[in-house]
Amino acid sequence: MSIKNYDNGMRAVFNEKDDAQITSVVVQITGGSQSEKNNQSGISEYVARLLMCGTKNYPTKEALLNYAKLNGIILKTSASSENITISAVFPNEIISFALELLSDIVFNYDFDEKIAENVKNGLLADVERLSENHAYTLEKSVNQNLFYRTGLANPKYGTAITVERFDGLAATEYWDKLVTPKNTVVSGTGNLDENEFFELVDNYFASRLPEDNDYKKIKYTSEVEGYEGSLRTRNKRLNQSRISIAFPTYSYKNPKKYLPLIVEPIILNKLRKALRLSSTYFNTLDVKTTTYANNGKIVFDIAVDYDHAEEHLKNFVKALKYIITEDAIGEQEFELEKNIFITNFIYKKEDSLEQSLVNARELAICKRSFNNSTEKLKIEMLTSKDANKYLAETFDLQKMFVSYLGHPIEITYDDLLNV
Repeated sequence: MSIKNYDNGMRAVFNEKDDAQITSVVVQITGGSQSEKNNQSGISEYVARLLMCGTKNYPTKEALLNYAKLNGIILKTSASSENITISAVFPNEIISFALELLSDIVFNYDFDEKIAENVKNGLLADVERLSENHAYTLEKSVNQNLFYRTGLANPKYGTAITVERFDGLAATEYWDKLVTPKNTVVSGTGNLDENEFFELVDNYFASRLPEDNDYKKIKYTSEVEGYEGSLRTRNKRLNQSRISIAFPTYSYKNPKKYLPLIVEPIILNKLRKALRLSSTYFNTLDVKTTTYANNGKIVFDIAVDYDHAEEHLKNFVKALKYIITEDAIGEQEFELEKNIFITNFIYKKEDSLEQSLVNARELAICKRSFNNSTEKLKIEMLTSKDANKYLAETFDLQKMFVSYLGHPIEITYDDLLNV
């Protein structure tokens, strides 16, 4: 795997994959919802959708996608908290056509006002739909509390008020601000010569970006320190109450960032077992870990009959306390999950698009190339001792945030801490 730093500050990374018949290229622009001002909330998602709606050379979405299909190119754009990406997957031999098309999307975009209005209406419909989506409501609540007053608290799809203001000009101004040399990473994976790849990237991207030595790269949200837990309730008459219980945890930069993912199924099984023993009512439990550049979160999502919500919240905290203090993760159960995690880790990296996305993120955040062997070794060196230390550090109840959606309950944060 090789990295190329161009004179104007743009970077590219390439992973040569022998015998592969398919190449993937990702153009990653640092920004995403973390970089939005309050009155711009949702504009990253808006721009990502507009980018697929045509360019000056291919003036409609149909024309753009038909040209891509004609050449066997699979196109996709997406917006996240930390970036906007445009990806292409295609046969090796059409690398030049694919990079030219990606370059056309980045530089020759055409945010036509009529198309921009249609995209805005689609986004407004999604905002309206998501306002009734319990999972989205709770996720927004978690982010706004764990990452208070930072860009990570910004909702991905914005609000009806902010989206209503969007138009082609607003999208153009935002995109032009983001697309600068130091903000751009082009990542490729395939059976190609790396020098050829870097030369093509220079022709289609680096040379089209101006010298921009005075521009400071958009910074990722700094680590949120001194977080204190709390309980937030929102009353809504549901047959089942929905609850998210969240803790801040390891960031992407943390060398042990894989540990929470390995521990997830272990802690989930232990919690489910403890809750089955302490309850006779219906409930569900899931867990998800998310890493950002300098922050992270682990969130337990619960659905429970509303008349047992208070009881279940107390049972959950009691079970978590018990696991941390009395039911440590054993060496054998940790090794079982670690080994299957390694297999899945290698399997995912066999996907050229996944590899290109990871390479782009590694270079953008950590300023280095992603090495599969090195990362695999980091995972292999993790032990059950590390896992139990992680549990003790992460599941500090003073840093527990509880977001509740359902029938009114009479329970306080102190009630949970004192079960």
